[in-house]
Amino acid sequence: MFGNLSSEILSIPRVLYAAAKDRLIPIKILSRIHPKFATPYVAIIVYVAIDFVFASVGGLSQLILISSASILLIYLGVVLAVIKLRIKNKNRPAKGTFRIPGGAIIPLITVLAILWFLSNLSQREILAVALFIVVLSVIYLVINSKKK
Repeated sequence: MFGNLSSEILSIPRVLYAAAKDRLIPIKILSRIHPKFATPYVAIIVYVAIDFVFASVGGLSQLILISSASILLIYLGVVLAVIKLRIKNKNRPAKGTFRIPGGAIIPLITVLAILWFLSNLSQREILAVALFIVVLSVIYLVINSKKK
């Protein structure tokens, strides 16, 4: 978990920065860049603070559960998007793009594997991940409604 959080400290703040910069999330302060170091310092501070709270309040097993289940859900979304884009652009493959041989077979196998991994979660774990998603969704909706 330490290795996972350490690597995410380098990548996730940049995702927050890009989302704020592109106005996908309505928290403009996350798109600030440090004048000297050219890093998204506010996004880094916010992400580390959130990690600290989760690490302090929850146990290691809860962090592992939320991290692995959320990553699987993100991968599931990406794989479903690949399937949708393959169907949508079937006759128009973009020039110079990589296409996995076998059509939709690999993405479908991946979907089944992800669903199998998620099916091994206990009811309590599924509830915890669902609660985490609901809380984050409510926070997003509140922030987004204030923006409008």
